[in-house]
Amino acid sequence: MTLFELSEWIRVFLVDNLLARLFLIIALGYALGDINWGGRFRLGVSAVLFVGLAFGAWDARFEFPPIISGLGLALFVYCVGLESGPGFFQNFKSSGLKSIFALVVGLSAAFAVCWCFSYFFKFDRMIWAGVFCGSLTSTPALAAATETLRDLGEGTKTQRLVQGFGIAYPISVITLLVFLEFLMRWRKGKSISGKQPNFIYPAKTLQILNLPNGFPEWTPEIIEKNFAIKVTRYQSNGGKITLMTQPNLPLDLGAFFVAVGTPAHISALADAVGKISDIDLTAEMEGFEVHRYHVSNSQVVEIPIRELKLEVYGAIITRLRRGDIDLEVTPETKLQLGDRIRVISLKETEKETRKLFGNSMNSLSESGYASFGLGIVLGVIAGMIPFSVIGIEGTFKLGTTGGCLMMGLILGAWGRFGKVIWLIPQSNNMALRQLGILFFLASIGVQAGGGFIEVVKTDGISFLLPVVTITIVAHSVLCFVLRRFGFRSPEMWVGSCCGLHTQPAALAFASQKMDRGPIAVAYATLFPLALLIKVIMAQFFVRLFVGQG
Repeated sequence: MTLFELSEWIRVFLVDNLLARLFLIIALGYALGDINWGGRFRLGVSAVLFVGLAFGAWDARFEFPPIISGLGLALFVYCVGLESGPGFFQNFKSSGLKSIFALVVGLSAAFAVCWCFSYFFKFDRMIWAGVFCGSLTSTPALAAATETLRDLGEGTKTQRLVQGFGIAYPISVITLLVFLEFLMRWRKGKSISGKQPNFIYPAKTLQILNLPNGFPEWTPEIIEKNFAIKVTRYQSNGGKITLMTQPNLPLDLGAFFVAVGTPAHISALADAVGKISDIDLTAEMEGFEVHRYHVSNSQVVEIPIRELKLEVYGAIITRLRRGDIDLEVTPETKLQLGDRIRVISLKETEKETRKLFGNSMNSLSESGYASFGLGIVLGVIAGMIPFSVIGIEGTFKLGTTGGCLMMGLILGAWGRFGKVIWLIPQSNNMALRQLGILFFLASIGVQAGGGFIEVVKTDGISFLLPVVTITIVAHSVLCFVLRRFGFRSPEMWVGSCCGLHTQPAALAFASQKMDRGPIAVAYATLFPLALLIKVIMAQFFVRLFVGQG
């Protein structure tokens, strides 16, 4: 068999086998996305889009039915909403509102610049709608724009949207990374912290030599409230080591206790109570069990730890890891399915403690799909509800993309309703989210591939200046407004830029050079709202340009 014959056989095989075609594009895209360009930057999951474009250019018959991209986007945005929901509405406060205002101004500036360029460069207007989405690397915005085109009976113009997105995406990512590098170098002297890895909070033994100011004695509750430190075990004047399950238990002068927290908080507490002791109570485990459990029992989820009555079990949670992040444990902390917790308990109650939290990977893998399916149904319904914007003719819809995102945010913030838990284990969330975006990128890539190469050849270089300008203007305006509001931390600026761009690759790039903690907080603050605003702006762009050619 000649090479040409083999190529034709593969072509026919892929045309006749949708599943093989879909997962081959995904596999090749993942392989391309794992390649490091310049040692730091990877295309990541977005490489699936470019492989899809190549397949679409190879043969137009490779196109997928619309259900593939629709299913993919519904899964992706709903999972993003669920994860972002718990902290999303808390950001609508003082400093959070200021950063949100800065985000809106930055995105509005990007919209205005793109709209101006569409009049200077006489290309198909739908390409410019795709350029707007690609310049802000927002696949959900692209999905909302394509969905709006189909609703308006202009589905044939979807191809131009995706072509503009495909041209703008890589240029924008490179521009953003260069901008962040400049920003980090310029603001290096203003950094509030050096680069630090994510760490598990250490445990130290402290000795009480001083009385507290304003209180007759130290108690675990006072220490936790004032120093963000968890007191886990206690030894009074050479007596038996006890587990600290009573928050109001008085701590005697001269006594020792084990404190869990950040190094800075432990140091501050040591100065207040006395000193860090040479005696190490953490090594004394007689009568205790220390285990790590996966939270799989829905009965303990979305309930403050103080309400779990762990003192009945003679147990205490000392550490909490959610995904790749270690979180502070307080009485108000709410566990989620899939959390990994470190628990100290009495030996005789270890079995009951394990049963309380579940610790079943099988249960985790099967958890939450009833509420998950119901949530997506509610999101689809929400996306169908029309609404109007003052001063703009016609009505808008959030569509499947915006509806599922908004419903995910609401249900994620709600947490649970009676026995119904809306949140799913983070591992399940990440898997479904990744699968969804892969389906979407593969589908739209193939759909636009037919004319993509021709557009790049003839007009590709013409889009360089507009995309670079849109990207830089959006982030420069964002940082300017943040500065006017008094935010001068470079970590805040960098994290906010990554959040505006909803770009994980940029977050990973910046985290290699600065403290990930404050960057991640700023990123998480703006990410979900930036996603939602770009979805609405993309729809407006499409409606603005429909009929203008």
